[in-house]
Amino acid sequence: MRKLKKKSGSAPLMVFVMFTFLLIYFLWSFIMTKYTIVSESEIIHDSLVSTNLAVFSIKNLDMNLLSEYPEKKITILKSPSDAYYTFEKHLRYNLGLNDNFEPNNKKFIKSKVNTTEFIIYNVSNNDITEYDLDTSNTTFNKTYYPDAVGKMKTPKGNVIKATTVYSKIDFDIETMFNNVKHVDVSEDTAIAIK
Repeated sequence: MRKLKKKSGSAPLMVFVMFTFLLIYFLWSFIMTKYTIVSESEIIHDSLVSTNLAVFSIKNLDMNLLSEYPEKKITILKSPSDAYYTFEKHLRYNLGLNDNFEPNNKKFIKSKVNTTEFIIYNVSNNDITEYDLDTSNTTFNKTYYPDAVGKMKTPKGNVIKATTVYSKIDFDIETMFNNVKHVDVSEDTAIAIK
C-alpha cells in the first residue's frame, strides 16, 4: 500500500488569501461609505443654504419698505408664515422629498426630514426682530432686540449683521453595514443689500 504524501503550506496560504480578501473588502466598503457620507453631506448642506436663500424671494420681502428707504438698505421678511411656507416648498424640492417630507429615493436619507428649528432675524437699522418657529403648532414667537446688530449671534455662532434665516433639520441616514444614524444639519443664510 502506498502512502500519500500530505502537501504542506496550502491551508495557511488559503487562510492568508481569504483574510487578505476580507480585509480589502472591508477597507473598500469603509472608504466608499465614508466618501458617500461626505459627498451627500455637502449636497445636503448646499441644499439647505439654497432653501434658506429661497425664503428671500420677492414675494416674501417687504418691497414697500425697501423702496421707501433704499439708502438704508433694509431687507425685511414681511410674513414669517409665508417665508416658512416657501422654506418647506423648496426643502421638499431640493432634497427630493414628498409632501410628507419623506425621501422619494431612500438612497441616503432613510427617514422623514423634520424641521426642528426655523428662525428669522429681521434687521432694521441696529435692531433685530426674531421670529422663532414653534414646531408644535407652526406659529412664531416674536422677540424684539434693540441695538443688537453686530452683537447677537445665530445658534451656529455667526454674528447677525443683516436679515438672516437659520434652519435646522434632522433625519436618519444609512452608514456602513446597513446601520442607521440620526443626524441634524443646520445653516444660517443672510442677505445684505450693498
